[in-house]
Amino acid sequence: MSTCALWDEQRLSRQDKEPKLRLSLETRVAEDVTVICCKGRIAYGIEAAALSGEFAERAPQTRRVVIDLGGVEMIDAAGLGALISVALMAQESQCSVTLAAPAISSANCWSLPS
Repeated sequence: MSTCALWDEQRLSRQDKEPKLRLSLETRVAEDVTVICCKGRIAYGIEAAALSGEFAERAPQTRRVVIDLGGVEMIDAAGLGALISVALMAQESQCSVTLAAPAISSANCWSLPS
């Protein structure tokens, strides 16, 4: 097997093992309120980072943010940490944050990441 073929095989194998984002974020702006709708899970790794990043990007442009958790199936400890991080960033940027529609049960809130 050639070096290039081996490298391609290893790269494809690595892509199969890379984590896939299991959180979709949809952001809407209505008047002076930014609404971030979350669907999926907020867990350790890329999901928690995606939510924090989305908020960090929007915070300087607005004074009020609503994070809609109605579509969230599971939040782990890192997800709760991301929400706390969002609250701290909001406080620093003088932006208010409201959590809306937390529909998850406490059993799903404390799930371990898979």
